[in-house]
Amino acid sequence: MLDKVSTVRSIYSVKSLGELDVAEFPLDIFYDEKDGDIYVHFQSRPGGTPSSFLSDIKTVIVPTAAYVGEVSWQNKFARAGRLDVIASYVHKLGQAMVRKEEINGWAVLLSAVAGASTNGLAHVVESTTSTGLFTPDLLNQLLTRAKRINTSIDQGTAVAAPQGVTDIYLSVECMADIRSYSYNPINTKDPSGAAPGVNSNPVVLPEDMRRAILGGAGIPSLMGITLHEMNELGLGYSYNKLFKSFYAGSFTEASQEVVIGVDQSRDSNVMPVKGGLDISNDIFHSRSDKSGVIAQEELGFAVLDHRAICAGIVK
Repeated sequence: MLDKVSTVRSIYSVKSLGELDVAEFPLDIFYDEKDGDIYVHFQSRPGGTPSSFLSDIKTVIVPTAAYVGEVSWQNKFARAGRLDVIASYVHKLGQAMVRKEEINGWAVLLSAVAGASTNGLAHVVESTTSTGLFTPDLLNQLLTRAKRINTSIDQGTAVAAPQGVTDIYLSVECMADIRSYSYNPINTKDPSGAAPGVNSNPVVLPEDMRRAILGGAGIPSLMGITLHEMNELGLGYSYNKLFKSFYAGSFTEASQEVVIGVDQSRDSNVMPVKGGLDISNDIFHSRSDKSGVIAQEELGFAVLDHRAICAGIVK
C-alpha cells in the first residue's frame, strides 16, 4: 500500500493551540473597513457541508471537531513477536487520519473557490479553447485573474501586492499535457489573432524548456508557479466531482476538469489543531483476544481570505 500524500498541511497554515484554547482569528489583518462584509469559509464538523459565513466583525471563531480513527489486531501477533505486523496496523491508522484531513480540508477549499467573487470578478476562469488540454493560456488567465482580485482599498495597485498564485494543483492528465509542450505547439491564436488553423505557423516553447521537459519527464514549475499533480483531480475523480457539487456555473463533470491555484505565501487558509494528536489503548477489544489503539485529534479548517485562491476550468 502506497502512502497518501498530505496536501492540506501545505495549503493550510497549521495553528497549534492548547486543548482548551479558542480558535479565534482576526479578520481586519486581511480586510480594510471599506471592504464591507467579509466571507469566511469553514466546516462545522467532519464530513459536514462547508459553509460561507458572512461577517461584519473583526474576529471569527473557527469551529473545531474531533477526528477519530481506530485500529486493532489479534494478540497472537504480539505473542509471536510480530512487531512488524503491529507497526503496519499503526501505520495504516496514521494513513486513515491523513485521509480524513485531506477530504475535509479540500471540501472547504473547493467550496470557497467555487463561490468566491471579488471586485465583481469570479475566482473561477475558463479556458478560451475547447481542446480538453491544460494550456499556458489558461495558466496565464489564472495569474491575471489573481492580480485583478488582489488590489488596494480603492481597487488600485497595491504596495507589495501578493503574487496571487504560488502553487497549482492539477490532475495527472494536465501534467501529461504539460509534458506534451515539448513536442506540441502551445499557441491558442495565430499571428492575426484568430484561432490557429491547419496551416497556421505553430508556436512552441523555447528549446531549453522543451529539452528540460524531455530530460526530466516533466517540470516542477511553469511560469514560476509550482506544480502539484494529484490523482484526486481529473475527469471522474473525487475532487472534480466535489467541485461540481459546489459550483453554480456551467461545469460538465464528465468532460471538464478543474485546476486549483493557491497563494501559499499568505496566512489566509488556517488549520487550528488543539492539543495535538492523542493516541491511547483501546481496552474494549481485550475480551476478543485483540489489542488496539485509538487516535484522536481536534482540528478545523477555514479560508479567512478567499482572495488567495482561484481556479481554472479545462474544457
